[in-house]
Amino acid sequence: MNLNSPVFRDMQTYDLRPVLALGKHIYQFASSDSFLAHNELILREFLLWAGQGKAECVVLEESDSHELLGYFLLILDADCIDRFWKVPENYRQTTAYLAQIVIQPGLQAKGFGSKMLEEIETRAQANGKLKLRLEVASLNPAYQWYLKRNFTVWGSQHFMEKSFEDN
Repeated sequence: MNLNSPVFRDMQTYDLRPVLALGKHIYQFASSDSFLAHNELILREFLLWAGQGKAECVVLEESDSHELLGYFLLILDADCIDRFWKVPENYRQTTAYLAQIVIQPGLQAKGFGSKMLEEIETRAQANGKLKLRLEVASLNPAYQWYLKRNFTVWGSQHFMEKSFEDN
């Protein structure tokens, strides 16, 4: 496996099974068939939004074998974000929402998360977004990871944001 040159590409329908398998491995509560069926419906909806320019569904894969290393789901459209939390009126046009970022467990703490976050920020900014919001539980190790990357707590302890206006 050549991990020196992973590539990003838009997620396709044929990626659903490996993405769901990775999600099941990461989300330990995701063992039930009903959860997996529900998650597949959500992923299909994200792919629909991506086709409409309302979201970015992206996989990170190894360049030679095309092995899935991770993926992210980024929502760009305020009406779609409203399905997760209500976007305040004054942020509707300028906020992107990171719904999921998942990396193979064996590749965590090796720079792939940072590489994915850079790609997420680049795509959000390319779509005119000034803020990136996400939800993460304060007990999740990722909480501290986001704080180290200039995210700030927004609202409750579970919501964070990063402003691109200072860049």
